[in-house]
Amino acid sequence: MTRRDFASRTALGATGLAAGCADRARPPNVVVCLTDQLRPFEIGCYGHPVVRTPNIDRLAAEGFRFEVGVTNSPVCSPARASVLSGQYARTCTGSIRNVGSVGTQRTRLPEATLPEILAAEGYATGHVGKWHVHVDPFLLGFDYAYYPVEIPHRYYGRNMREAVREPGRLSVDTGDQAVVDGFMPHAASERMRRFVRSNRDRPFFLNYSVSLPHMPIGPGNLPDKYVDMYGRNEVPLRDNVYDSEGRLFRDDWWFKVYTKWDYFWRTRGGAPDAPGDALPEGFDLRDLTAYYCGAVTCTDDLVGDLMAALEENGIADNTIVVLSSDHGELLGNHGTYNKDRLYEEAIRVPMVYRHPEGFGPGETAAQVASNVDIAPTLLDSCGLSVAPHMQGQSLLPVMQGRRPALDRDFSFVEAAGYQGISYAMPYSMMGLRSPSHKYGIEVGEDDRTVRNERAVFHDLRTDPYELDNLAGGAAQADVAASLRETLLDWHRSTPWLHVSDELPHL
Repeated sequence: MTRRDFASRTALGATGLAAGCADRARPPNVVVCLTDQLRPFEIGCYGHPVVRTPNIDRLAAEGFRFEVGVTNSPVCSPARASVLSGQYARTCTGSIRNVGSVGTQRTRLPEATLPEILAAEGYATGHVGKWHVHVDPFLLGFDYAYYPVEIPHRYYGRNMREAVREPGRLSVDTGDQAVVDGFMPHAASERMRRFVRSNRDRPFFLNYSVSLPHMPIGPGNLPDKYVDMYGRNEVPLRDNVYDSEGRLFRDDWWFKVYTKWDYFWRTRGGAPDAPGDALPEGFDLRDLTAYYCGAVTCTDDLVGDLMAALEENGIADNTIVVLSSDHGELLGNHGTYNKDRLYEEAIRVPMVYRHPEGFGPGETAAQVASNVDIAPTLLDSCGLSVAPHMQGQSLLPVMQGRRPALDRDFSFVEAAGYQGISYAMPYSMMGLRSPSHKYGIEVGEDDRTVRNERAVFHDLRTDPYELDNLAGGAAQADVAASLRETLLDWHRSTPWLHVSDELPHL
């Protein structure tokens, strides 16, 4: 794809949108506040009795909360690409798997992204925080970016890149890089405040990636006040973290991955432990869960910093803020850890929209909201046409009370299985999450070929912890058949992007 082809497609993607802004004195600002590995089960407004999340709770009280929010890809790279593109990962990246390098490739989806469409409407565009997308942010429509340049995830000693795109250039090849002195999310929060302050007099789009509560967590990984914030016997555990004999699942290798930032990279090839890698005496899943809850409250404080910045600059009411996450967190559920499974703990994410001038407070459990819907919903909320290439749908009719739910009240999910590590679901899967049920199909090593079309079926009204798989049985067979056919129809009709190293670079 040439520069001219790309410019033409971008212009076509924005055709007809300018009229939506013409009769408004000031279009709303847009902020996507994307957390990392945050599942809703440890958030106050989603029912957790212990973890303190006052800022997210306030956001939900003033905005619209979807009880069932899901990621379409429960792993970082494809999930983040879906948020920016409004497309499923198979279509916008050609893969449902993580990438091993950040911002290095030049090939990309051909259609205009959310930041490109908003930029065409005169919006300033900026990205702050974790990136972990294979394409440079400046190739996707951002004018300013501050993000980590390496993959290994940690919050101290992080090397960050900061750059501004020059007018008329599609990308930049340079930028200042520096190791952050201190807690990286605090440095990112300061960049967020600068961006808001410098653009308060014009419409802007900010993609603010608040990293936590992604591992590493625990001592040495977060500010001390969050490490011991919750005691091991203070936080409740979910019902699916016990084996058949009632013992807590444990996996010492994963426990060390969670609590030592470089352990995964040092030992995934079979290297032995280093001195100091031993876990504390008696450490188990209760301790790990308490660390996770501390990281959730740290995340909440960062969300509070965002809202304070909007309020300090007098633009909070005219700013659309959506809070979600790239994926959830398994945390020992079903004996699994990390992400990239079809289990509820991996695919469920918070989903809250706030815009006092656009829609009032509310909530619903009748409509499943997913990350692929974020871009269409934001465009619609700005009074702009939803780009026809976007595969998600606008949730605005639900948030404005015009409809209790859309015709498509469900969402699709694809999970590759993290780093080839086998658990109860050793194969990649695609699934359909409705307000009441989940249906899953196994696919082969190519992530595309159906291997078992009756792999998972749960009635989540009576089985919220997914302990009773009804797949293949007689119970609710008509419901299962309908969900299976809907999922297979989607699989057959949703295209994969063909990625080739021979494609011309932008």
